[in-house]
Amino acid sequence: GPGRGVWERAKTPRLRRYCDLLASGASKLASSAGGAPEALDLAEQAAQLRPDRAAPSALKGRALVQLGRYGAAREALAAARATEPRALDEPLTLLAWARASSFAGRAEDAAAAYRDLLPRTSALPASERTAAFVEASAHALARGEGGIEDAVTCLRLALRDDHDGHGLVAPLLLALALD
Repeated sequence: GPGRGVWERAKTPRLRRYCDLLASGASKLASSAGGAPEALDLAEQAAQLRPDRAAPSALKGRALVQLGRYGAAREALAAARATEPRALDEPLTLLAWARASSFAGRAEDAAAAYRDLLPRTSALPASERTAAFVEASAHALARGEGGIEDAVTCLRLALRDDHDGHGLVAPLLLALALD
């Protein structure tokens, strides 16, 4: 009955607080570019409540990517994956892993992450999809001749789906790939 929900929440107030912290942190990341410091703080609070869970480290990694702290982001995301092997499966978290790996100089990890991400780009916000296609194409082009076909596919998708201003870069990269 109605009293049972109250009783369950009363037994697990830490779990409710933990969930609220994670949801608020994810919301901060989604709502504004300036939300990353607050999301980072919320992730650290959630980690204090449930240090055995991967979600706080994943949220921390996403926030650190937005802050441009790629080495630390990669460490946080790797910790999340070590705690839970599927922790990076969520598309925004996988995109953060790809970006953190790329900027940390781990091109192979980044390329593999983008390959895993591309079939799931429809789950990304429109503001991230085109960027993901352009970034994936750059990694494909870096593979040399073997990556040209993948790069062309990604760039054509980027041109078709330009919602975030990367439409200026995509045609230039596409011309380079086709050349």
